[in-house]
Amino acid sequence: MSISEWLSELNEKQVGSVHIWWASLDQPLSLVENMENCLSAEEVDRARRLIRPRDRERFIVSRGLLRYLLSSLTGKKPESLRFQYGPYGKPMLQGYDWAFNLSHSHDYVCIAVSAHSPVGVDLERIRPEMEVDKLADLVMSASEKAEWIQLQEKDRQVAFFRLWTRKEAVVKAAGEGLSRSLPGFSVGWQPDHYEHVDCEGAQWEVVSIHITPGYEAALCVRKGFL
Repeated sequence: MSISEWLSELNEKQVGSVHIWWASLDQPLSLVENMENCLSAEEVDRARRLIRPRDRERFIVSRGLLRYLLSSLTGKKPESLRFQYGPYGKPMLQGYDWAFNLSHSHDYVCIAVSAHSPVGVDLERIRPEMEVDKLADLVMSASEKAEWIQLQEKDRQVAFFRLWTRKEAVVKAAGEGLSRSLPGFSVGWQPDHYEHVDCEGAQWEVVSIHITPGYEAALCVRKGFL
């Protein structure tokens, strides 16, 4: 399969002012090799430092896909695009106002792009084996945990991942990275409910989005753009 054929088959949706694409990262080696040709020397070096071949290939596909999507929006060749990084490592596209964010988990990648607002997206594969009870205090505020423990045990796993992805999307949109304490603010886990969050002196909206079965994903932008 050629890159153009693969791109034409991507999953895509629009949520408010944000365009979202997602795809499987497990692709034929020929496509991986073609994707690698558009990466920067720094990106290629990062890929080659990954020990497992599958991890290298997935990194190449995710970064290559990002470049091709931004290329389609800017009209520039994917290999010519240059990135700069914020104080907490969030990448930005040099010379353009397009805001974007990328998240990958296991064998899927999700990319969100907006021309109007900073954007954060987070994707996590739901892992039934994960002992979320032991992680709740690292993610949840006191009020969230009090509500969460009232859920039936069978519902807690999905609720945990939904809440976790929403919080990660918020801190990624705000560009705060690991500097933000996740228990320090609250979001809900109702599937179709838009939550408003104050963060870094701005108001944000965050909502869960359906990507593919077995995964939770969330999107966050400035209030008024969803």
